Amino acid sequence: MVDSYAANFRRAGFADEVDAIRAAHAERDRAGALAAVSDRFIDAIDIVGDAAHVAAAVAAYVGAGVDVPVVMPLPWGPDRWAVIDATLRGAIGA
Repeated sequence: MVDSYAANFRRAGFADEVDAIRAAHAERDRAGALAAVSDRFIDAIDIVGDAAHVAAAVAAYVGAGVDVPVVMPLPWGPDRWAVIDATLRGAIGA
């Protein structure tokens, strides 16, 4: 929805998703906007999954030469501390 973010995501190769999201949003179609967010888009900007997936993703960054991966958990659900704990334990496992 923010022009500068949209421009960045377009440059990063997500123009189709950005256009579909913005078109749905303009029509006040929240479900359509959410549906337009592809798995490819999510995977490119976030690491979403269980502790093993987080560990594998962080290990891939380290393997690619990242010296200090920065992990910022985005907790959800009724026990947000559990999500933070699982995320960080997964990252430490990498």
